[in-house]
Amino acid sequence: MDDKIQKVLLDYYKLLAQAKGGTTAEDELRNFVETARVALLTLVKKKSDDAKELQGKKDPDLAKEAHRIARIAERMRDNLPPGIPVKWSFCLAGFVIIVALGLVIYLTAFLKNPSPFQNKLILALVCFILSSSSALLFAVRAKIEGTLGVLTVTLGGPGVLWIASLLIFEHFTDTKIEAQLPRLVRDLLRQADQREGWIPYSEWNTKIGNFRQLFESDEETFVSADLLPGVFYSGVEDSKKLSNPIIDTLFFYNTNVTVKLQHIHGSRVSRNQKPSVYLAATPSTAAGKVVTFAFTREDNEINPIETLQHSGWLPVDDVEADVFVVTFYYSDEISSGDWICLDIPRYAGAGDAADTSLGLCFAGRTFKNATYWEMKADADSTTSPAPLTFRQLDRLTVQTNLNLLCFAEWFQAFDRDSRFGKHVATPGEGQAAPQVSMATFWPSLTEALTGNRTNSLQLQSFFGSTNIMSAFDSRWVPHVKVRNSFLVLFHVN
Repeated sequence: MDDKIQKVLLDYYKLLAQAKGGTTAEDELRNFVETARVALLTLVKKKSDDAKELQGKKDPDLAKEAHRIARIAERMRDNLPPGIPVKWSFCLAGFVIIVALGLVIYLTAFLKNPSPFQNKLILALVCFILSSSSALLFAVRAKIEGTLGVLTVTLGGPGVLWIASLLIFEHFTDTKIEAQLPRLVRDLLRQADQREGWIPYSEWNTKIGNFRQLFESDEETFVSADLLPGVFYSGVEDSKKLSNPIIDTLFFYNTNVTVKLQHIHGSRVSRNQKPSVYLAATPSTAAGKVVTFAFTREDNEINPIETLQHSGWLPVDDVEADVFVVTFYYSDEISSGDWICLDIPRYAGAGDAADTSLGLCFAGRTFKNATYWEMKADADSTTSPAPLTFRQLDRLTVQTNLNLLCFAEWFQAFDRDSRFGKHVATPGEGQAAPQVSMATFWPSLTEALTGNRTNSLQLQSFFGSTNIMSAFDSRWVPHVKVRNSFLVLFHVN
């Protein structure tokens, strides 16, 4: 069909050139046929009408030739398919591009581990989208020629752009480059961390100096049981955690027992989910035993809600979580010091920071020194010996006096509640920890703080008394904003 059309039009241009005395009709025809095929139907009709006009010329040969061309042009016009308006062509092309773009977004967003075929499919669709958009905007043409065995293959037209780009990318991209891409991303992330002061575990292990003595006898347990779980397991989904919580913690070290007082306050992340509060109960040594008591408060009345001997998440019915936690650590003493790790991602939602305050109080011992670090996962999961990275918090304000205003309302609530101070229980013979029950909580707390089981303990008076607290060596670190795990290592005399 194309050859016939070209012949008819060529004859027409020759005839027109004779009528007008021109000499460049063939060149005009060839350029025109290459660039205006879309308007061929209109062109044939126009040339047919022009040929009919030439039939009125006085030259009988010219009129006869014009009449023949007009008849052929009309027959070909009747056989040509109907044309599609330009605006509908653009709409159809735009629809196809949008569908391809949606498919690319779906494949990249919802396929966690795409196969090589799926990766190539995504690449082919991207090439199609880009080249089709270029062809529509800039009227781009492309042509590919090559041999396939004894056959010669030629592809032409705007749509060939995406095939060409796909073939070029496939030719210059091999499996080695694809394997190196994740590594390149990890290197970029690590360089960004290094600029912010983060160092890998191996470097941190040498930088902490003699603090390494705290765990070097059982470093494997220290890393696998204390550090890695808090970094790589954040527990319940983020919608059930707290939004920018406030976490105030006090560790009171006595001769035979350590008690942790912790106040956790924050609003829920999601309106549709009840908040959950993480209760940490992990001993520092393999022989250590832990008992945790959790309380909420409503209209200044304390509600005991949980007793645990292991870590876990506590659902809270209120929109605002206001939880007081008391944890006893038995047979968990380290002679030269200890470490404390607050896993903030287990309390706060994704991207949220916690306002953290930390206190250390020692009965019968004196504080020597401490080092404070923020800890998170290393961008390179293959880092040896542990995929962890650390950043030193060297601009902290460390006070020698405890500032326990954050606990004041809870201390007053315990002092007013007649249920506490009424029960005195003695642990069974040979037990390393008291029996787990609310009846043993108050006597256990009084013994941990004062060394005696008494009914007369007033928490507000005890921690607010200058005479009493002067007998203890204390350190207080107020208001540390952290998004990752907060690690403290300290030495005592």
